[in-house]
Amino acid sequence: MSDRSAECDREVYQALLAAVRVEQRRILADAKAAEHVFREAHFLVRERHPWKEWGTYMPYIRTIAAGVGCYWGTLSFHGPQTKREMRIKEFGRKGKWRYTSAQFQDAKAWEVDAIEEAEEIFERVRRRTAFLAKIVQVTKGAAAADGVRLDGMADGVATNAEAGTKGFRSVLDDWVPPSRFEGMPEQGE
Repeated sequence: MSDRSAECDREVYQALLAAVRVEQRRILADAKAAEHVFREAHFLVRERHPWKEWGTYMPYIRTIAAGVGCYWGTLSFHGPQTKREMRIKEFGRKGKWRYTSAQFQDAKAWEVDAIEEAEEIFERVRRRTAFLAKIVQVTKGAAAADGVRLDGMADGVATNAEAGTKGFRSVLDDWVPPSRFEGMPEQGE
């Protein structure tokens, strides 16, 4: 393989990975928007309604190797009354792409509708994330089979600071969860 051909192949692989990063940014924005809408509804109910109407479920977005993970958890409160801490205890999906409505048995009436709306978006995000992960896997495998080293991305060298390696970097590597809700997810059952 000539140097010119190898460079052309490298540019093609880098362009594919750059396109994946753009799509990851888009689906991250969709997931964050759905999470934000649900959290705003949750906190609005907490401000304006009696405690019996308060919700018990909360979505959160977590970075995973493939991109974005959309999860649900139950809220629990810990500590003395004046210094309460809110935590999320994660529970897993029973279906492949969606949480089932049976998993939200304690959901209030307002919560059921909000969960359904969020799950419509989260399902699309989960499917798209799996699709993008497959594209990255196949692209990197094809590049390796062709003997092309992918040291950086099309818009410059992207390094993974933790591993000290160069290569594909998800746009989610530097993502910070929303600051309004300080609860940290716990591992589920």
